[in-house]
Amino acid sequence: MSYGSEAAALNALLSIFAGFWLIILAFFVLNIVAGWKIFEKAGQPGWASIVPFYNSYIRYKIFWGNGWLFFVPIVCTVLGGIPLLGTLLVIVGVIINIVTLYKQSVAFGQGIGFTIGLFFLNPIFNMILAFGQYRYFGIPQDGYSYDQMKQKYDTYKAAHPAQAQPQYQHDLSGSCTAQAACRAGSASAARCTAAAD
Repeated sequence: MSYGSEAAALNALLSIFAGFWLIILAFFVLNIVAGWKIFEKAGQPGWASIVPFYNSYIRYKIFWGNGWLFFVPIVCTVLGGIPLLGTLLVIVGVIINIVTLYKQSVAFGQGIGFTIGLFFLNPIFNMILAFGQYRYFGIPQDGYSYDQMKQKYDTYKAAHPAQAQPQYQHDLSGSCTAQAACRAGSASAARCTAAAD
């Protein structure tokens, strides 16, 4: 082999290696940006998506209701080196992570199809949740359907109007009306009347 062909092979290998690391870096940046927006939608500080263990704590807090549950998959993974029992614990950790993805889907009004998307294409589906028109409905309770969660959320928002976010409705003409602005009294009576129609 000549020096030129060795250098070309080394350059090709390094460019593949650099491309691989750029994809990994993009994966982490997308997850941080999406996590920031998701945390803000859930009423938590967005900067928590940058701090490694605090990120998991907040994620479990907003999807399970108890942030300290993030230790369970970690402990299951750490104890994964124990023969036979370790394999079962790793499987338990994976199942808990999948259930967390399902709870994330339900918390934003989605179902099992969105959970599958979060499992296989996590950064993309997190970006969809973060920058889409999805609202955080609260901690999913076991046994509650999406409609029950939405009803509980709407009841809570009706009881606490100061915390209500603007809800936009599109009519057939394509215009958008802000219902919360009308309820707060910040819009003119004519606009509120038009929005109610």
